[in-house]
Amino acid sequence: MTLFNTMLDENLDIFFKDIFQTQSHYTPIVEVKSSYPHDIKKSGDNLIFEIAAIGLNNDDIKVNVVDDTLFVEYKSDNKKSTDEYIYKCLARRNFNLSWKISKSYDLTQLTAKLKKGLLTITVPISKEEKAKSFSVEIN
Repeated sequence: MTLFNTMLDENLDIFFKDIFQTQSHYTPIVEVKSSYPHDIKKSGDNLIFEIAAIGLNNDDIKVNVVDDTLFVEYKSDNKKSTDEYIYKCLARRNFNLSWKISKSYDLTQLTAKLKKGLLTITVPISKEEKAKSFSVEIN
């Protein structure tokens, strides 16, 4: 593989997952399109996940890493509202998202921030390959 092909693969792989290539930068655990709103982008040397979290607090969302897999989960308390809605459009539903992350990114250095209803998880490029299991505190 030439240097050009390698650079091209690294830059395009984040957007177009090649099902025959096992070294993808990210791979959804389940090959089903999620209906929960989220974006995944590459910015500089970082892989960035942005997940809609309107009305949620830091303690409501669980971010965990197991080996090379990133898990993001929210479970509602399922309290029934006694309010009578005139119009109800906001979906307050559970989500359980997960992605297998390439070893070219360092999951031990990821950061998670919840600001203005948007959970942003930033995973920097790895200096060396390593993967561990741990939970992440949301700032």
